[in-house]
Amino acid sequence: MLACLVSLCLSTPAWAQDAAGVSAEEARSNGAEDIRMESSDRDAASSESNGEASAQAGRADVLDKIMARTELNGKVFADISKRWKPEQAGQDEDYGIGVDLKRFYVGIHHQLDKTWAAEFVSDIGVNLGSRYGVFVKKAYVEGNFAKPLKVRLGAASLPWVSTVEDVYGYRYIENVIIDRLKYGTSTDWGLHLMGKVGMLSYAVSGVNGNGYGDPSRPNIAPDGEARLSLTPSDGLTIMVGGYLGRLGAEVPVPHLAQRLNGLVAYENDYFRVAGEYFMAENWSVGKANEDGVPDPDRAEGYSVWGSVYLSEPVTLFGRFDRAAVSQLLNPGSRDTYWNAGVEYEVNDALKLALVYKWEQVETGTAGKSLSTSNGKFGSDEPGGVGRYQEAGIWGQYSF
Repeated sequence: MLACLVSLCLSTPAWAQDAAGVSAEEARSNGAEDIRMESSDRDAASSESNGEASAQAGRADVLDKIMARTELNGKVFADISKRWKPEQAGQDEDYGIGVDLKRFYVGIHHQLDKTWAAEFVSDIGVNLGSRYGVFVKKAYVEGNFAKPLKVRLGAASLPWVSTVEDVYGYRYIENVIIDRLKYGTSTDWGLHLMGKVGMLSYAVSGVNGNGYGDPSRPNIAPDGEARLSLTPSDGLTIMVGGYLGRLGAEVPVPHLAQRLNGLVAYENDYFRVAGEYFMAENWSVGKANEDGVPDPDRAEGYSVWGSVYLSEPVTLFGRFDRAAVSQLLNPGSRDTYWNAGVEYEVNDALKLALVYKWEQVETGTAGKSLSTSNGKFGSDEPGGVGRYQEAGIWGQYSF
């Protein structure tokens, strides 16, 4: 019995040592397993992080490619001027000094690939006596298949006014004559074709006829406008064009609106000179007489302008317009307009011009006033005369 107790006492430390040894080995094994699991978790997290970084880099690369093919641009027309306009045609007199923000264009052009592109241009502008409005000036998809053919679908530049504005060069000071007298506009909704072959270029548009401010479709057929340009030598441009349609009328009309245009311009390193002619018939197709049928009418006029480059940043310019605005219904109704000034090109983005404008409206035998881009003039009396003068500084900022 005593021997057994002694033997048990002697063997207990060894058993405890073996147990402790087993526990230590298991702990080491468990610790190694924990380390392997932590390492695996870190590898998985690192892989996931690398994947997210790669995805973000891919998205950034796609965004960079999109932005590289996208251009933001804009143009601002503004002036600070004094007007001299007596009370006439139901409008109050205006002898004030003020600041006008005539136009603020903001555009986005995106080149999808070598053939396809898209453009959007908003127009923030105001007519005299009315509030500011925001319009869609341009919104089209373009297919550029070759020099002879470019196609635009949507609201885009019309063949005549926009091209004449480029030739004129002073749109920020005044609209060209058919736009100023409201016998045409610069853009409209529809299908537009254009191209160039050698010295010839052309543009043809089938449009709604309401202008860019009204995208509604006609119920009958689209209106058409076309232009053909010839550049037989450096600096010389010859253009002819025309318009035919219902001007967005939703019902059949007895007289279609028609317009013929012509222009000759020459420019060299020292001066620029140009002359434009137009004849428009039945431009009031939607304005009926007492019998409910619009009467035929005709307007005819011309515009001449020129500029002399005095030095690299300074240009002297002038313009004269004359138009008989209602030859059949209101004989003697005429508009006369001229401006003169000097332009200083501050840099590639900013142009400033000191300008004087003068306009006179003769109300004709019927005594009707006339609305132009500078307001409403004339009186309700036969043989009346309305005048407008303005002087100040006009500016154009492009970005």
